Amino acid sequence: MYNYGSLSEKRVVWDEVRERRRVINTKVWCVVLDFNSIRRAGEGRNAGVDGDHRREMRRFNDFIESSKLLDIPIVRRKYTRYKPNGLIKSRIDWILVSKEWLDKWPDSRYRVVDRSVSNHCALVLNTTITD
Repeated sequence: MYNYGSLSEKRVVWDEVRERRRVINTKVWCVVLDFNSIRRAGEGRNAGVDGDHRREMRRFNDFIESSKLLDIPIVRRKYTRYKPNGLIKSRIDWILVSKEWLDKWPDSRYRVVDRSVSNHCALVLNTTITD
């Protein structure tokens, strides 16, 4: 797992994902990662969303779009990480897929399950084989 916090460090990770997507010869693509970023203000609770966070959200959304990845629906819980005090919550862990993934598994969803040791919850990807 990556350990990064600044926008420049996150952009390095995003560039690495984008590069892997470019060089790996498959169109059916799924990436599961703690991106340490939110897409919308409602995905972080009690964390504050200032101008820097808004710029980061725009850049994260730009990364997703330029990588031709899609955010699939999340079920059961809204947040994927909880600070130890339980007051600060955020959705920073993501499962992003290609259009071709959704063509093959159009009902893809992921659920957030109870956390135990980590401050991050486990993500479980659910699909139904349609072929």
